[in-house]
Amino acid sequence: MTLLLTLLAIHIPLAALPAAGVDTSPNTSPTELLTVLEQPARHRRDDRRYVKRVLAAYAPTTGTRQELATQEDEIPLVGKDFLTVAAGDSLLTVTCKPTYSVIRLRNDGRTVTPFPAGIDTERLAAQRGGIRILEASPDGCGWVMLLGASGVIMHHEQTTRTFDLDWIDWDGGDGMHQTAFSWSPDSRKVAFYYAYAEGMRASPAVRDFGIALVTLDNGVAELVKPAGRRTALLGDEAIPPQWSSDSQYVYFIQGPVPGETLQPKVYPAFTYRVDIRTGQEEKLAQGTATSVAPDDSYLLLSNHCVTTEKGEVKHRSAKLDLRTRKIEVLTALVGLPRISPSGRYVAGIYRDKEQFVVRFFDASDWSMINDAGPVQRIGSMAEWFTFWHWITLDSPPQPAVPTTQP
Repeated sequence: MTLLLTLLAIHIPLAALPAAGVDTSPNTSPTELLTVLEQPARHRRDDRRYVKRVLAAYAPTTGTRQELATQEDEIPLVGKDFLTVAAGDSLLTVTCKPTYSVIRLRNDGRTVTPFPAGIDTERLAAQRGGIRILEASPDGCGWVMLLGASGVIMHHEQTTRTFDLDWIDWDGGDGMHQTAFSWSPDSRKVAFYYAYAEGMRASPAVRDFGIALVTLDNGVAELVKPAGRRTALLGDEAIPPQWSSDSQYVYFIQGPVPGETLQPKVYPAFTYRVDIRTGQEEKLAQGTATSVAPDDSYLLLSNHCVTTEKGEVKHRSAKLDLRTRKIEVLTALVGLPRISPSGRYVAGIYRDKEQFVVRFFDASDWSMINDAGPVQRIGSMAEWFTFWHWITLDSPPQPAVPTTQP
């Protein structure tokens, strides 16, 4: 945890809060919300233990909080690894009772998808961390799951397949277990960082990883092979690859190429883009890609390095125009920025003393929309990209409840 907090200190600068007003524009869409899967609450009832999970949502223009979905389950004696993720306004949860399945909870309805035949569920139940990653597809009809370090399950609509991942070293270099799956916008493909098993444990400082692609039709394939470039920083693979809106380009990060020298204190991360049809790569900018505009006009970066008049190097979020390649440095309050589905809002986090504060910004001028943004205890970059998601609802949820967070 100390390492992860250190990483966040690098990604998210400390800053003072400016004065900001509430956006009361009549064009504000009430259906665009930032959701968070909150920390599960455990309790006892009738000598049995239960766990409660809440999917909450925040309106960007008011900061009001409300619950979208609530799920409570008895904690079994075996298979204690409950994984829950958000899929739109639903919850997806892995359960092992009575058999291993994925349950989707939406309003009061539940749908159950059992694990495919042939998966050794008894071994998974006995294995600590047997199911380590679960990520829902954008359309809510599918999910992808990492089984220990041996394989991956991909499900979409009525099709479920398993793929072997024995050639990947998830724990090499003390951090690959933080890797996040990244679904394409068309809900057909998944991209993720990986590392070869051979030689990865020798020196975490020179760890190298590539990009893998998994689809139901073609299985797992290497999209970008490791090429001798060291990683940007331990834990950077927790920030998932980003996709273009047409699901044809993947934006990813790599460290400097062999022999490349950086000036002191420059963050050693570079954003690349790869065409999944041709495999052609293009180096775009220094910094870590965190979000792509819905119209593919620009890319948001974290840890873009700028030099002050005093010669000091500062790490800031930035906006890269994908047409002109011009870079605009953003306010220091914006950390790990995430663009809303309409492109009108951006959510970012930054450190405020011992807490990580979520704030909303107007993407047109980068002004902060409200001064009462939600506050959550975020322990890692993986949590920000795994448990927080922008969604668009068909109608605004009722009633809107003011946040009770400090």
